[in-house]
Amino acid sequence: MGRLGDPKALPAVRGAIARAQSTELRVAGWVTLVQLGDDKYLGRLIHALNAPSKLRTQRLKDGRARAKRGAKRKARRRGRRGKRRKQRAPSRRARKQLMNMLNALDLARHVAMQVTRIERADIKDRLDRALWSAANAEFPQRWQAHTYALLALAQRGDAKAIEQVLTVLPDATEPVRRAIVATAGGRGWQAWAPTAEYGAGLIADPRVQAAMLTLADNCDTHAQRIAALNAALLIRAAGG
Repeated sequence: MGRLGDPKALPAVRGAIARAQSTELRVAGWVTLVQLGDDKYLGRLIHALNAPSKLRTQRLKDGRARAKRGAKRKARRRGRRGKRRKQRAPSRRARKQLMNMLNALDLARHVAMQVTRIERADIKDRLDRALWSAANAEFPQRWQAHTYALLALAQRGDAKAIEQVLTVLPDATEPVRRAIVATAGGRGWQAWAPTAEYGAGLIADPRVQAAMLTLADNCDTHAQRIAALNAALLIRAAGG
């Protein structure tokens, strides 16, 4: 509906969002409305992409504060040897904060992939800035949000992002490598594959094609080799 560009679809899409049971469907609805010119939902997309950076900043502040409190407690305990403090379970507030963080990172990952469908030139710079905000907010144990934001930028033709992807690929862990291959074109010709996983499904750059062929020669499994070759083939077919 978004690509068809018919504003008559607006009421139907808004209704679908209201009934949406999943993050993927809700984000797809926001993206479709923005494609149709309803910029009310553009703010939601940008807010979701900026959230990881704010979360990371807050976590760093909280970490420094905890370190200071820990040092003070350690100093107080020096004179009370032999006494062991009981470990406390995480508070309800701490558990809620953790869930909010995980939900925000998951939403950012979905939004990053879905906005690759938006081709409006008038909002490209705003979306790219928000994607870079997410891409620069690294969470080592929760790599999806910042990695998929970087891959979304690469799919949108950002030269700096493509260079970073090529730098990361040789030493990437297996999950990250699979994500790079899939978003570079490794989903092959499966047009029905979910946008939330693959975005536009293509990084049309000859350097990425060469990297996929190199990867195919050094894969551990047949499935990985096929995915890398599919990616190289799709990039070549697109003129990359």
